[in-house]
Amino acid sequence: MGTLVLNRKSLSVKLESEHLVVHDHVDGSLRRAPLVNVGRVIVCGEPAITFPVLAELMDRHIPCSFLKSSGMWRGLMDGDGGFNPDRRARQYERLHDVGFCLDAARRIVADKLANCRRSLQKLFANRGIPTAEDLGLRRLKSYASLVPYACTLDGLRGLEGLSAVAYFSSLARLFPVDCPFVERSRRPPKNAANALLSFVYTLLANEFVAAVRAHGLDVAVGFFHRGHDRSPALALDLMEPCRPVLADRLALDLLNHRRIRAEAHFARQGDVGIYLNEEGRRIVFQHFDAEMKRTFVRDGRTLTVRAGIDELVCRYLNALEGATPLRFYRAA
Repeated sequence: MGTLVLNRKSLSVKLESEHLVVHDHVDGSLRRAPLVNVGRVIVCGEPAITFPVLAELMDRHIPCSFLKSSGMWRGLMDGDGGFNPDRRARQYERLHDVGFCLDAARRIVADKLANCRRSLQKLFANRGIPTAEDLGLRRLKSYASLVPYACTLDGLRGLEGLSAVAYFSSLARLFPVDCPFVERSRRPPKNAANALLSFVYTLLANEFVAAVRAHGLDVAVGFFHRGHDRSPALALDLMEPCRPVLADRLALDLLNHRRIRAEAHFARQGDVGIYLNEEGRRIVFQHFDAEMKRTFVRDGRTLTVRAGIDELVCRYLNALEGATPLRFYRAA
């Protein structure tokens, strides 16, 4: 099923029988989306949506995500069909199990660093860039060797932070000259490259939030990220190994193939930062959804990327309940 993206303030959405009717008051266009074909809805900005639309989405357990026009995540509405008190009780119990949390965090960080290295090696090879002398790659290898010996969560967070600096220093070599990347900045993004990365990270986190909630887990209760107000800590934990493979590669592809251009698809919002404009968001939504529908083979089975995300959540759930050892995601 598809994703319905509502990306304009000029849109109004109402329910007619088994369809969502989307009217654009600027160009007068009218679209009808059969609900049977809608798998998820993303609302960006402030389109006008009637309450019957929201009620029908909840009744059908169709997740509806809300983003600010800047691309920042607001939250997710679903039909609350995933509550499981026994499962959540186990999750809260594990939160205080230092050994479980540390083991899970080690595996997440190890897989993320492995995927960072593998992704950089592939991207460098495609560009004909030698990898042997790249300082970032050497540092990533060194930090990865220390992960098994980290004995505290704070120590792991420190290693992950150092690794991020090393990784982005190497990734910066792959950005086009008209949209350079110097260092990671967010809240607000200081340039177009960071704005695009932040927006794609938000969309990826949203996929994990929906998958976590669908399995009845508390998305705020993670094992690595520190939970704070409105932070989907568990979704952020589980998506860490996927950032370089899914989000960063997509952002680079959009920029290097000129599908997203610094001069055309970004705007400054006052003095607070640079963000994708409406057209830029539309293009990213389109390509991100295509990436989620992309298929790959794992253990002899063909899965979409979206189904793969659901499987990662299931792996964590099985480990949480003691059924299987912890296993996350390491790219081939």
